[in-house]
Amino acid sequence: MTTPRAAPIAPATGGFTLAELIVVLALVAVLATLAAGSLSGLLGESGMRQPALELVSMATDAKQRADREGRPWELRFSRQSVTLASLAAGEGNAGAAGRTLVWDGSWTVQLRTWGGEGWRVLDEDEVLVWRAQPGALVAPLVFRLSDPAGRFVEIELDPLTAGIAREEWAL
Repeated sequence: MTTPRAAPIAPATGGFTLAELIVVLALVAVLATLAAGSLSGLLGESGMRQPALELVSMATDAKQRADREGRPWELRFSRQSVTLASLAAGEGNAGAAGRTLVWDGSWTVQLRTWGGEGWRVLDEDEVLVWRAQPGALVAPLVFRLSDPAGRFVEIELDPLTAGIAREEWAL
């Protein structure tokens, strides 16, 4: 008498072994970690870059308003902020205020002006005034925003337009 034999079982095809799945998951974890580090750098960059570009916009606005209105406009830098303001024609007193940009409290704001020696960090109650006169070049100014991690944004203003003449980023 013959007994029926079971058909041979074919080896599995088209699947992944447990070892292959573990290797792939490990690679995905490493890539996710690297991406998270890059993302935090980008967030830091956009966090510092936006105020720097806003400051350039304020300087350009001061220059354009001075030329258009025939009266001086200025940026008043303090340790905590910068304010765009006009001067009443022919007077040294402050006129109308434009807008104010407040710095992140952890940043260091450094300024370098024409004729100044090196970088200057303002004291708590000190104010540095950068003025745009009608129909004239503006005084050269370089400003640097830096954070405790050592990242910084440095921008030099163009004396003719008050726009960006040079910029350097270490973010």
